[in-house]
Amino acid sequence: MILFDLGGGTLDLCIFEVEKKKLKIITNDGNTPLLYRIQEVLKETFSKTKFYASDINKVLLVGGGCRMPMIQQFLRKRFPVAEHSCAENPDEMVAIGAAYYASCLMSDTKGSKGCSVM
Repeated sequence: MILFDLGGGTLDLCIFEVEKKKLKIITNDGNTPLLYRIQEVLKETFSKTKFYASDINKVLLVGGGCRMPMIQQFLRKRFPVAEHSCAENPDEMVAIGAAYYASCLMSDTKGSKGCSVM
């Protein structure tokens, strides 16, 4: 899966897998709020992995920027076979994700590799 966080004036991407209800972060990257840079950040992020756009089965959009139709259309073209998901309150998803991750780190000595999926 790939997570797009377009909130707080930044663009952050995270590629991760869920195996046996465990979250495994493959790579993450971030950039400035310039929308024309999305393609460059995608290339940069994918270059750090063995994954291709066709390997992504779900696109999670979080942060207020994911409400922008041009962003949604761009991502649907880039990841045409993936399921696209943008929560009703995408800004809250950033806070919920951060709180969950912090809780996981504090309660698990193995770090993020031991976090289970909600």
